[in-house]
Amino acid sequence: MCRLLGWVSDRPQSLREVLSPGSSASLAELSKPHADGWGAAYLADSGASLGTIRSPFPAGNDPAFTDFVGRIRTRAAIVHVRMATPGYGLGVVNNHPFQHGG
Repeated sequence: MCRLLGWVSDRPQSLREVLSPGSSASLAELSKPHADGWGAAYLADSGASLGTIRSPFPAGNDPAFTDFVGRIRTRAAIVHVRMATPGYGLGVVNNHPFQHGG
């Protein structure tokens, strides 16, 4: 089963700021059994647009995840670490966030 984490805040915060100390490391640790990629959707440009990132790599081994944890500051986001269902393909096409028509 995949893991999802979301937040809404009255001020822009990074994932590192939202979680208690050590929790972002715990999220990366979750990527050991949930090693089939990760993704995130977040309000970008002061809420004027939706930013997304998806990766086929485990969060704990992906420099893009480390960058996301500290650099992206937003008022709302959802983060996904994937444990693929047997028989379903691997790759970013199967990683959240899914976006219809955009």
